[in-house]
Amino acid sequence: MSKYGMINVSVSTHYRDSSSTSAVTTQGLLGEKVELLEERETHTLIRQADGYQSWIPKEQLVSSVLSASGSEVLVRHHFIRIYTHPSHTSAGVRDAVIGCTLTAVD
Repeated sequence: MSKYGMINVSVSTHYRDSSSTSAVTTQGLLGEKVELLEERETHTLIRQADGYQSWIPKEQLVSSVLSASGSEVLVRHHFIRIYTHPSHTSAGVRDAVIGCTLTAVD
């Protein structure tokens, strides 16, 4: 089974090399599923659905063992908060708006 993850920021920046000082090659969107190919200290090499490979900073990525299809959820409210755990008392980490597609990890 391949290891997959998802982008956890609204728009992620992807680089040619495993350094944020290298050339920006593309971007990704919140909830986008990516295949994890190689990990280094600060960046992870990913493959997007269109086959494009690039390096992404680890803090812009949630890694998990997911199926390629995953379980997608469409945000149907104008505004929601995404929490670290399935409790509204846990820390809020991101916000999402109506129309976003998110991938459920658990």
